[in-house]
Formats: sequence, structure tokens, C-alpha cells
Amino acid sequence: MKRFVPFFFLFAAFLLGLSVDKAIHPSPQSPRSPISNLSPTPSPQPGYYKVSRVLDGDTIELEKGKRIRYMGIDAPELYERWGTVAYETNRDLVDGKLVRIEEDHPDRDLYGRTLAHVWIDDTLVSERLVDDGLAKVFLIKGEAKPKYLSRLQAAEERAKGATRGLWTPKP
Repeated sequence: MKRFVPFFFLFAAFLLGLSVDKAIHPSPQSPRSPISNLSPTPSPQPGYYKVSRVLDGDTIELEKGKRIRYMGIDAPELYERWGTVAYETNRDLVDGKLVRIEEDHPDRDLYGRTLAHVWIDDTLVSERLVDDGLAKVFLIKGEAKPKYLSRLQAAEERAKGATRGLWTPKP
């Protein structure tokens, strides 16, 4: 029996390590292909949709599997500094809730996600994340500027001025 106990703990640690690795590095569901090879799929029309899950600090999935990437911002990945906090804040704001999707331009990103503004009541979710210092303004050269760019830039300046989140000195 005494030989069994260390083996049990070793096996439990191995399983825990696998689950942590899977959470940090999820396997892609399908190989990524250039956007030109994607078949056209309809974008959600501006309106209200239920969020089925939050994928990270700037991406959500709607009830029918449609993925939305917040337009004009970039949040750190889960494994990066502030990435978990950005994810948790985004999850607390929108997970399981009815959100309003506002398309600015009928754009998709490289991974086929619809780029849009997401509102929860009167709160522009991307602006809130930037204001909390959990995302940065992000523009792609050659793409149209987001409708709320000035709001996002003002939020980023407030976060920088208050040294919140991404703008706090590294330890």
C-alpha cells in the first residue's frame, strides 16, 4: 500500500499538468488557412445575441458558434502578462449575456472571425477593457479605422495616465 501512494500522487500530478497545458495551449480545431480560402459565411446582423463562451480577452463566441473579435483592440494572450485578467474581465462582462453586435465594416480577421463592436447595455466592451488597461488600441495597416477609434484612444490614454494593467511597470 505504501508503494501505491507515491505512484497515485505522481499520476495525479501528471494529469494536472496535462489539463493545465491544454488550458494554456488549446489545440486548434482545424488547420488555419488564409482568409482567401475561407468559404463565405454570413456575418451576424447588427442586433442582440447571446454569448455562449468567452475565448480570451478580445474574442467571444455567440450561441450558434459565430466568433466575434472586438474591433480596434488587442488583448494579451492567456499565457502573456495580464492575459488571464483580460480574459476573466471579458468573461465577467459578457459570458452568458445578451450583447449587441455592431458591425463597423464587413471585415473578418485572418482567422475568419467577424470584427465588430460589442455592447453590453450602454458599455462598449472593448473601450472598457482598454480603459482597465487590459487591451491596447490595435489597427491593421490598410484596414478601415474603427468607428469608435477616438473613444478607444482616449481610454488607452486614461489607462496609461493611471498606470493600469498593461501600463503598470513590470516587476
